[in-house]
Amino acid sequence: EVNFSAFAVENSLSFRAFDGPFWKLIAAKLPVGDSGTLASINVRKQYVEHYITVKNKIVQEISDARKYYSIPYLSLLLDLRQNEVQNKKLIGLRVSYCYRGESKSHNLAVRGYNPTESQMNSNTPASELLMVWTKAILAEFSIEIERDILTSCTDSGSDVKRALEKVFPTLREWCVSHLSHLALADSF
Repeated sequence: EVNFSAFAVENSLSFRAFDGPFWKLIAAKLPVGDSGTLASINVRKQYVEHYITVKNKIVQEISDARKYYSIPYLSLLLDLRQNEVQNKKLIGLRVSYCYRGESKSHNLAVRGYNPTESQMNSNTPASELLMVWTKAILAEFSIEIERDILTSCTDSGSDVKRALEKVFPTLREWCVSHLSHLALADSF
């Protein structure tokens, strides 16, 4: 059961993915004993329980590390991506830090970025709105930007760049992957 929920989380599957005929076709071919076993699994519940368990583990690890730092110590990776297939924008957040001689890194979120109509019509700059979303996600993991975030890493998108240079000033670094991609694209 844990494997199914881990699969769902890892692949960012929506709850509806398990309701369709395609999933039932795959499930019928899985070698998991009698057919009643698979039918009795509540995938939605497993998905939520897996998320909560992983989130609590991340919160505890960050809390343990925080005890050793009197200054901000986390590096934040913030990225906005356009999902061409679904025509949706996604926000991705990852934090990295060093603790007890080890480099630690946690993916905190890859979620749909869809501000409400009232947020979009409020004349709030996109960079500020992005920080509202970022702070909300970080709060789920008991991370306070002012207390915990020292550096950030982003692409050169104007909203993301402004969010982490002007709205919430951090020591912003270029994302090497994005920079390499741009260099490669320019060379052809």
